[in-house]
Amino acid sequence: MNLLSWIIGVATNHDILIYGLMVVLACFQGPIISLIGGFLLKAGVLYFLPIYLCLMAGELVGDVMWYWLGYRWGQPFIKYFGKYFSIDIKKVEAMKKVFQKYHNSILLASKLTTGLGFAPLVLFTAGLSKVSFRRYMILNGFGQIFWSAGLIMVGFALGNLYVAIGAKLDLLSIIATSIVIFVLFLGLGKYLGKLFMNRFL
Repeated sequence: MNLLSWIIGVATNHDILIYGLMVVLACFQGPIISLIGGFLLKAGVLYFLPIYLCLMAGELVGDVMWYWLGYRWGQPFIKYFGKYFSIDIKKVEAMKKVFQKYHNSILLASKLTTGLGFAPLVLFTAGLSKVSFRRYMILNGFGQIFWSAGLIMVGFALGNLYVAIGAKLDLLSIIATSIVIFVLFLGLGKYLGKLFMNRFL
């Protein structure tokens, strides 16, 4: 039994555990977990609605964490931990000024473009700027509807590829392809983020 068969077997026999694990992991690596979820959907071992809801829940919990860090800990967090997340006082102050006029557009675009390449800064600054939490969650939730669905479908397409090629495509190939797709998404987000930074910050 290869590793891929083992993973599918675990998912089949412990689906509740897998759904719960998806929620936790999606808090930190939502895109990659979404791709894996789409693959497991194609494999027929998990169901779309639970996958979709778990991934959305996990990513939105991550959004809440960043908002809370900015709202509650703001400056101390920047001072002691900001350097690990590319968050510094200069960027935060510049982002706060832009937030005064464009925070709705920034939050929605951030969700749909992997954070414009700097998701922690956007989400953290939203909390620091005391953006309405209700509005924050509505915008992130709306964007998450499309973001999670899109990534699941990409993962589903990878599953189709596996079914079509069969044993010629091993687990490492699937993982490598998933990483490449994620890097492409991230690269697009960073490119758009660079354009945004040059224009507004």
